[in-house]
Amino acid sequence: MRILNVLDKDDFPFFTAFGFLLSYAMWFFDELSLPAHMERGYLSELLFDHIPYSSISTLLICMTLIELASVAISPKQGLLVKQNIHISKRISQFSSPAFFIVMGFSIPVIIESIRMKNPLYFSQFLMFLTFALSVGLLLFLSRQIVLKSKCLHEKMSRVWARTSFALLVVILVGIIGLNGEPKVVELKLDLGTYELAAEAAEKRNMSINQYIDFAVSSQLNEYNASKN
Repeated sequence: MRILNVLDKDDFPFFTAFGFLLSYAMWFFDELSLPAHMERGYLSELLFDHIPYSSISTLLICMTLIELASVAISPKQGLLVKQNIHISKRISQFSSPAFFIVMGFSIPVIIESIRMKNPLYFSQFLMFLTFALSVGLLLFLSRQIVLKSKCLHEKMSRVWARTSFALLVVILVGIIGLNGEPKVVELKLDLGTYELAAEAAEKRNMSINQYIDFAVSSQLNEYNASKN
């Protein structure tokens, strides 16, 4: 329960209610057959704009590197530690609203899981719960770096700090360099083209994204065949 202690309780009423209403709003509009010009994904963007997980995790990594650098430079706390205190406050400002939004968003999911007796909804609820707790955990770790800074400077050797710093940098570079995830490409279509693509996707029982991927793959296969 220590994770809950680092959250800003003042964020609870508004952001939990915000997540709750947003969840039901997304379900409601998903059930409607809206015209193409109205299907913009505003609500999904609104949700994820309030959950900057990548920013939070990146700031935590930066805090870790700054703390190790501070220990490596001097056994006394200096300006780098003050910078970490500032970053920790920023992580709190990001994490606390994100935590309560995800918790609020997951409430309708568990309600529908019970009402419809659908295990899929329950698995989604567990996914949201795990995500919210991971956000809280990142905030908790950032607070621990600040709270344990003095002890770390007193007990950790400068050699070990430098080694840990270098090792963490190598790991990060390796993760970035070996990243084999598919490339995300944004594609803007005018409404006419989008409606044609949606119609073609429906005939093939595909989502619009699946159809675009299929169309691109088909064109690339033709291109490779013409080269040979």
